[in-house]
Amino acid sequence: EATITGNLIGTLADGSDGGGTQILGISTNGAATISNNYIAYFENNSVMMSQAFSGSPNIEQVNFINNEVAFPTYNAGFTGDAVSDIANGAVIRGNYIHDYVGVPPAEALRGKGIEIWYQAQNALIENNTIENMSTAGIGINDGSGNNVVRRNIITGTTGTGGNGGAGILITSFNDTAASPPVDNLLTENSIYGNAGLGIDLDARGGPVDPAYVGDGVTANDNLDPDSGANNLQNYPVLTSANSNGGNTTITGSFNSTASTMFAIEFFSSTVADPSGNGEGQVYLGSDNVTTDGSGNATISTVLGVSVTAGEVITATATDPSSNTSEFSNAVVVTASGATILGRYCFNEDISGQGPVTVFDAEASPVDMAITYD
Repeated sequence: EATITGNLIGTLADGSDGGGTQILGISTNGAATISNNYIAYFENNSVMMSQAFSGSPNIEQVNFINNEVAFPTYNAGFTGDAVSDIANGAVIRGNYIHDYVGVPPAEALRGKGIEIWYQAQNALIENNTIENMSTAGIGINDGSGNNVVRRNIITGTTGTGGNGGAGILITSFNDTAASPPVDNLLTENSIYGNAGLGIDLDARGGPVDPAYVGDGVTANDNLDPDSGANNLQNYPVLTSANSNGGNTTITGSFNSTASTMFAIEFFSSTVADPSGNGEGQVYLGSDNVTTDGSGNATISTVLGVSVTAGEVITATATDPSSNTSEFSNAVVVTASGATILGRYCFNEDISGQGPVTVFDAEASPVDMAITYD
């Protein structure tokens, strides 16, 4: 096993750009532990964990832990992802991957923080921070499945010319695989401030097409029979969110495969995504729902957390095979049931005038009972 640790790779001794055209920082096709390195300023792939693109996939364990990968740079002749060609079973944990340089075409081949391609299976991607990439923070393509993406922060993905920019992009096209990526679990991540959707399951299938970098919100379908990226898993439909007394109550509905239990995860964000279907900045908790024979379930969940009135809540759904959906629609959090002690004086007689609306310091309406003296 190779051990690569504590190095400056691609830089001068002071960490600045070494200059010239630097094509590849670290490449392995065998067992390796890569940790605590600073890897920067590469025009192709900063890190490659496999030679699967040439038909020789890495079957050895690769651990990529606590590295900083900075300033991957667009070069028209190369693909240019920060961490690419993930090996089967790889562990990618605790890394800071950030700041793509240049404006690449909006193509699935380039501009991502982490690329999972060539039917990669069983990788664990957790506790990483991925900021300011181009096409996607994380891209999952080409039959890659059974991967776990959890507790990552993904923000600032820009896209190009209004295309791409998803936090997590899973495509439905085929390259070396016979089927799209499925069974990829996306859980407890913080995804916000990206130009595209927080999670985009691109429904467009067929042969590989680099231009498929996200197709926006994929509509739910009754009983969820469609196939594609993560089986195009339906997302929940939320109707309300109310926070009071340290608890937040969320209601909504869900339709998918009949007579099946699904995990519903809830997230809050300070603002809604322009699409109306969220991102998810703060993980709040989860609940399980079971669909009936018609594929329907009711969401009525109380989480033991407070959420500020005026923020928004979204949700994802994950089936028993670990296919996670896009984010749901965003609902605005309201506050009710406030208890206000004391006496208040109105400057006019309001008795007999019907309901009185009182606003709190955040300009949110508060329900209260008023007794007239």
